Amino acid sequence: MSFWSDEVLTSWMKGAPEASLLEEWLSWNISPLQHASKATLSSLFPISLQPLFLSDDRVKAYINRKLRARLLWSSTVTWTPEDRLWEIAMIAPERFEKLALLGASFSMKSEIAKLIDGTTVRKLRSRLGDDAFQFVLLGAGGEKYFLESLHHAFLNSSDITEAIVEGARILVEQAFSSKERGTQERIATKFPGCFAQGYQDAPLPWSLKAEEVIYQLWKEVGAWL
Repeated sequence: MSFWSDEVLTSWMKGAPEASLLEEWLSWNISPLQHASKATLSSLFPISLQPLFLSDDRVKAYINRKLRARLLWSSTVTWTPEDRLWEIAMIAPERFEKLALLGASFSMKSEIAKLIDGTTVRKLRSRLGDDAFQFVLLGAGGEKYFLESLHHAFLNSSDITEAIVEGARILVEQAFSSKERGTQERIATKFPGCFAQGYQDAPLPWSLKAEEVIYQLWKEVGAWL
């Protein structure tokens, strides 16, 4: 369904149930502030300004213009709420990163279960969060969320935490490689390091499986993530 279709515009003007989703999407589409991580914002703007980002509309508009230029956003995003990654693409950067890290962790579940070094365990628990760490070890979704190609790519890594972070980026790149350029630009802003080698014009080899992993995981853990 095209964003400018009569159906969508009529729903919006009449305040139909989907109107709120359209409002959310419009803001998501044009506002890098909805996507930029705290680390990204801190690297570009003084921390003292950040409380104004949400409280002052003039500051917000100014920062969004600057961010679009700095982050090289050049494409808009089509109105496609039927896409199953639509909702996931709109979640806040912190939740998105946790979802990606959780997805990548399942591909190294067996390695995580064998950890006995306390320092490594504490580092991993801190990076994933205690609830996600426990979910990986005790949850029943190991096979469902397992990506064999991802597992083999990081099987011999000397730092399991960094391997999972890099695996999360790869998982996200694979899942969103089939999406349009504008969506990829926003995902790269949301999870720094993604698409660092360039945006994709065609789906990557594990695209469908990675999309399934992220989608199913979000359905299962989105409420508490």
